[in-house]
Amino acid sequence: MTCAAMTAALSAEPKPDAGFKNKHLDASVFLDDKIKNDGVLAADCLADGKKWIATVAADAAKSLKEDPQLFKGGAWTYERR
Repeated sequence: MTCAAMTAALSAEPKPDAGFKNKHLDASVFLDDKIKNDGVLAADCLADGKKWIATVAADAAKSLKEDPQLFKGGAWTYERR
């Protein structure tokens, strides 16, 4: 029963509207349903979210070059809602 409940909870997790994932970074942007209902606002927020992902990806790449030990524990995870 517990495994089934956990599986249901995980499948209920919304998929990101934009994202980037590699060995060192997992960045996601989620838009609220109210924002998605306004096409112009959604497009603006999504564009801003994609710029943010590019910024954190560049920061992670720079940090990886400067100090690879920062990633020893795994990928950095960023989420923006």
